[in-house]
Amino acid sequence: AVPAFASFGQRLGDEAVAGLALLATGVREVETTHPACTDFVRALHCPGASLVSLAFDARSQLARGARLALYADAACTQQLLCCEGDGLLCSEGLWVRADRVWLHYTAPHNSERAWGFKLRATPVG
Repeated sequence: AVPAFASFGQRLGDEAVAGLALLATGVREVETTHPACTDFVRALHCPGASLVSLAFDARSQLARGARLALYADAACTQQLLCCEGDGLLCSEGLWVRADRVWLHYTAPHNSERAWGFKLRATPVG
């Protein structure tokens, strides 16, 4: 059923408040140590989100030979994105239709010049 026009403003306001509440409490981050570590798997979870915007910090820099992969599942079999070495595009964003992703980072060695990465997840819907 279509809501009455008279209640449209109230419903729109309620949805805006709910969206702002999700945004204010749902932003999550995961990052390596700086300089970067050599191996880890972590989940990045925004509870209640149906769509998440992922963005890398502008300082993110992987070590030579490092690999960062994002997966849609805990078993790390459904790959969404893979960056190797200096192939990390910090200016690029990624939208995922899920409330969580898993990150698997590996590097052959720790490098003082490789800052590592920080990834921010912002709930959109």
